[in-house]
Amino acid sequence: MERRAARLGVTLDQLREYDRKALRESDYPTADCLGEHEISDARLRKMILHVLECPMCAALLDVAEQDAKASKM
Repeated sequence: MERRAARLGVTLDQLREYDRKALRESDYPTADCLGEHEISDARLRKMILHVLECPMCAALLDVAEQDAKASKM
């Protein structure tokens, strides 16, 4: 959490408040959210952490998502 706060240029308290507000205002969980069994899968957890740290993989996922949305139209 400290790395995330530093990356965003906010204090830990500000980040915690932001996260609390986001949770209060969210529709979580949706059908697309990860399930408990998926979170506990070490391989999937490692991939998620990688995507959060790797701009290229995050960009590839964004492109794939946009392609999937476009093909549904």
